Amino acid sequence: MNPKLLSTVAPHSQQKGTLEFPVPDVTVGSFVPLRASPRIIVVCLPILAVLVAALASTGTPQYVSTLIAASWAVLIPGSLFNAWAARFLPVISGAFVVLAIFALPFNSPAFIADIWAALSMCLVTLPRQQ
Repeated sequence: MNPKLLSTVAPHSQQKGTLEFPVPDVTVGSFVPLRASPRIIVVCLPILAVLVAALASTGTPQYVSTLIAASWAVLIPGSLFNAWAARFLPVISGAFVVLAIFALPFNSPAFIADIWAALSMCLVTLPRQQ
């Protein structure tokens, strides 16, 4: 190879800088872990209706209500410490609504308790604007 061709490199290809991308200052719908406050009691209250429905029913309604109550009881303490768990609370409570609609007999006591509890879980855990 010709040494003259190797030494002629465009000046812009010799720069070793990094690309700078603008970072927005405002974040919309940012999630923070839940704070240990009286709001946690309000978030945990829908579990009571689901537990009563689980104790009063048998078969599939009992399994669905127990699944909803157990998973909600695990997610709430987890969302106290992890922002990712707090981010998924409204999504998972929406999934509880869909699960109750498709798995439970319509207008049964377990259906009514699980639907109302899942809807209240979803509304209580939606992010607030600050």
